[in-house]
Amino acid sequence: MSVFGIFSSKVSHPLADPRETKRICADLVAREPLSALEEAAVWLEALVEFDDIKLSLRLERIMQIDDAATPQARRLTRQYLSRMTGAETQRSSESSLWDAGFAYWSKLAEAYRGCLSRFDSPGVDSESKKTVKTNLLPIYARLIHAHAECRKYELYHYKPAGADFWAAVGEVYWRAVASKLESREVELYPNQGISSIELEYLKILLLHSSSPDKLGLVEIDIASRLLSHFLHWFIFTKELRRDNMYWVDITKPLPPTRMAKTPEPSATLRFFSGGGALVAIDELIEVIKRDKRVPANVVLGAQYDADTVTRVLQHLSRYWSPTPPTRSHARRPVKSGLHVAYGLASSRRHITGDVGSANGLYRWEADDVSLGGMSARICEGRQEWVSIGVLLAVQAEGGNNWVAGVVRRYVRTDARQGSVGIQTISLSPRGVIADAGGIQTEALLLDLPVVGEYARMALPPAALEDKVALQFALDDKNARLHPREVLESGPGYVVANFFVQSFS
Repeated sequence: MSVFGIFSSKVSHPLADPRETKRICADLVAREPLSALEEAAVWLEALVEFDDIKLSLRLERIMQIDDAATPQARRLTRQYLSRMTGAETQRSSESSLWDAGFAYWSKLAEAYRGCLSRFDSPGVDSESKKTVKTNLLPIYARLIHAHAECRKYELYHYKPAGADFWAAVGEVYWRAVASKLESREVELYPNQGISSIELEYLKILLLHSSSPDKLGLVEIDIASRLLSHFLHWFIFTKELRRDNMYWVDITKPLPPTRMAKTPEPSATLRFFSGGGALVAIDELIEVIKRDKRVPANVVLGAQYDADTVTRVLQHLSRYWSPTPPTRSHARRPVKSGLHVAYGLASSRRHITGDVGSANGLYRWEADDVSLGGMSARICEGRQEWVSIGVLLAVQAEGGNNWVAGVVRRYVRTDARQGSVGIQTISLSPRGVIADAGGIQTEALLLDLPVVGEYARMALPPAALEDKVALQFALDDKNARLHPREVLESGPGYVVANFFVQSFS
């Protein structure tokens, strides 16, 4: 009996029957995305492990399952991102969604790789050789696409790309080059437009080179789709040009590298740059600012507000500029333990000392500090709440003052560790209970109030209403502040400017 008991030792299993295969694929289309992908992964794994099936039939069945399940995979990704950016009570099943999405794309990549491995091996029947050779173009393109989707799921957990990933995608692209297929147009999936192996490979290189570790989960997905929108503006070449920004050796298990210096000449080197993409990105930013909406021809897979898309476009513009962003302040190494509270409510309570019996602090280790922030390592195991944009209160071990910060960069180094970049937004935050039109709300005052000037506050989004003043007591004085523009938003909070009417 073969894997999961699906196949017997004879070729009499369901996928050998065209009618049963059709029924299975129709069932995958009709199911809920989570259930569909879990079952599709089982069928793909069974196909990989079962030996007594002709290669031509194996490939045909893989592509049929792929056609049926991949639209479900897109729906599941949308569900996952929606859960992860929703309220904490809505995130209970995010782990099963992530597992199902990542497993599906991993099994799909493994299935296509298995077909290529059998194609390369001796003793393959002539019909199968012909079938695979005829389908090399879509096989290579779909295989690179599956690797790209696996990588996006890793990015949703802020995992760095390993050497195995770069070796795998480079090998597929190199095979396509050897077959002179890399630039041939291909319809990756029905009704999904025209692509090529080279363009699918370039998408992976561009996303990696756009600093996704500084983007939130939804922003990573938006960035990926925006890069696809601008794809034809980027330049990908074998030539050593003055405007090259990155290079990659497609035969080495290494990520693309910025052109700090010219690499040794090699036939396997490829170079890429922003080309006209930077101008096109900046033009789109202006259009969105003018029209207050995202144009209909920019396909992002979901409806997003103009501010979110503009923020991602500005990020791409910074990182595809010929002069990359540099740190505003010099950093100095330091080894110090940190006490960390996250979220607006917990941060306020720890800053004011109003924590009661619930501590809720995490211990991190600072690696370096500057006037603008710090880098730190997570030291107490996996902490799922860590993501880009999270509001923190941070205190050095042995110290008595708190600073307020926001996570701007996150890389998960392994299952239980991570590296975090924190931007300091206030060196002397104050926790207050503010009256917002009769509603009591927890807030962080980020600047000392000065009458006639502006002061920033972090507060729940629902507590910020136009023309509704905030009133609170601080240091035996009463403050009254009027809301102005929102400066930024994150999970469970907004930071806004307030005009200080009175503080006495």
